[in-house]
Amino acid sequence: MDAALNDRRLARVAAAGVAFTVVVVAASALLRLGTTLDAGGNAASTLAPALESVARIAHRVSASAVGLLAIAAIVLALRDRPVPCGRRAGLVAIVVFTAVLAAIGRYTPGYRFTGVTVANAVLGVALAAAFAWLRLQSADRGARLPRARLLVLAAVLAEIALGTAASAAAMHGRLAFEPLHVALGPAVAALAAWAALGQRGGIAALAIAQMALGIALAAMGASRALPGQWLHAMLACALVLALAGARSRNRTRPQAAGEMRKIRESGA
Repeated sequence: MDAALNDRRLARVAAAGVAFTVVVVAASALLRLGTTLDAGGNAASTLAPALESVARIAHRVSASAVGLLAIAAIVLALRDRPVPCGRRAGLVAIVVFTAVLAAIGRYTPGYRFTGVTVANAVLGVALAAAFAWLRLQSADRGARLPRARLLVLAAVLAEIALGTAASAAAMHGRLAFEPLHVALGPAVAALAAWAALGQRGGIAALAIAQMALGIALAAMGASRALPGQWLHAMLACALVLALAGARSRNRTRPQAAGEMRKIRESGA
């Protein structure tokens, strides 16, 4: 198969993987944040029945689609031998994250295990980021993720983990993790904005908006509303995707376009 055609197909599969994974993350966050525990520790939804049904259906359908897209991405990537070095990390991450999420899925509802709740939230966002990286690699084989931005990505994912852990602890009447989550928020946002230097303004704007909303929610305390919490979670997801899917500032579009022309010519 022509290398350029295979790359385009892989890019489309990866883009679909991003979209469906984001739906899974969004539905999962809505169901999680819309859950409360009664005195007996039993989970109950605070969502309107219709909204809860839509969220659950969207989650199940999209999760199935993500599994199929992960398989399709592997098949397409393996048609190009050897697999480009920069693409391997994304493929391995997609396989591992998809497998782990499928394994822990049955234990996720109801805040039964804090570790499972945190893993579900963090790995869902990380899986979307892996698809975003694979999409970038398919469009530009020379794309790279600078070490500094990789560290910022890890910091944002750690902040997501702390926020999810704080939410899970709050369901049991504990304030564990929330002070640390609130304290580290501005530092992580500043790191993300620093990583965006030389890029378009979208990454910095996402970092600032996510931090500002987090501070506002922390000030509200127990009175914080579900829509604000859900938006805060989704802004963090969008920030991770922007960090994972943006070209390095040291790599210009003309350079990338020139390399893509060489790939097409060699495959012709």
